Amino acid sequence: SCPQALPMIGVPALARAQFCRTAPLLMLAASNPALPAVGSLHVGVVESVVTYGAFCSLEGQPGRDGLLHVSHIDPSGGRVEVAEDALAVGDRVRVRVTSVADGKISLSCRGVQQGGDAPAA
Repeated sequence: SCPQALPMIGVPALARAQFCRTAPLLMLAASNPALPAVGSLHVGVVESVVTYGAFCSLEGQPGRDGLLHVSHIDPSGGRVEVAEDALAVGDRVRVRVTSVADGKISLSCRGVQQGGDAPAA
């Protein structure tokens, strides 16, 4: 039987079986929008600052956020020792996606022109 709580009355058995095999994948895709591409530029909004960096939500990608590690906060490549000295909740920064692994997004400001609202190409 189909694990989804959807009415299947009047649906042929073959169609029910096919739906039951694909529905979990469809529901997963709907709840997990496409991850941003590695190398893509975004405007990030700082949601929280922790000792090892800041978590930023990606504008235009609801439900997507990533970690901006303390070693990647300074656009010139220098190291910021304390993330709270450079960033505060609500700050908007341009970031580049450096990796995506297991649904976790890593971000960097290194080499990314700061200022303005739209990411530079």
